[in-house]
Amino acid sequence: EAVGALKMGGLLYLCCTDARTAAGKNAGPQALRAFGAVAQSMPFSNELAARLVIADAVRQAATRGMLLQPFFSFYHRASSCTRVMP
Repeated sequence: EAVGALKMGGLLYLCCTDARTAAGKNAGPQALRAFGAVAQSMPFSNELAARLVIADAVRQAATRGMLLQPFFSFYHRASSCTRVMP
């Protein structure tokens, strides 16, 4: 619903606190339910997590006829949290 609240030129800040699912460490159905895609554990899982969050936001925006562009992403190792600004 956050995507629906955006205005033209607005910024959206997303945070993924379930890093294990986004990085492919948990079962596939959990990632499919959360992100609409199945993640696999890889050496670059942190980047994969950011891409999953961005892709989900872009899909949600597209269903509303909106366009989102990735602007910023960051992985905080201490908290295992992926932050994205699409």
